[in-house]
Amino acid sequence: MYNTLQYFHRLSTRFDDKLNVWGGSALCLALRLYVSWQFFKAGLVKIADWQSTLSLFREEYMVPVIPPELAAWMGAGGN
Repeated sequence: MYNTLQYFHRLSTRFDDKLNVWGGSALCLALRLYVSWQFFKAGLVKIADWQSTLSLFREEYMVPVIPPELAAWMGAGGN
């Protein structure tokens, strides 16, 4: 019975190292792609409706030093 359990344990942990290396990397890649997609969509929204982007920078963000129009251009271009 003990040998059978050892055999199944060795069988189940055979690929742990490879899964650790490749699985962790794949998970990190998936998370980075998801976050980058969200930023990309936000940039598309800013470009699609410029009037709402300007009002957003005027009323919601209220950037202190530069004018809201310049901040909107910089925000849309940097996104």
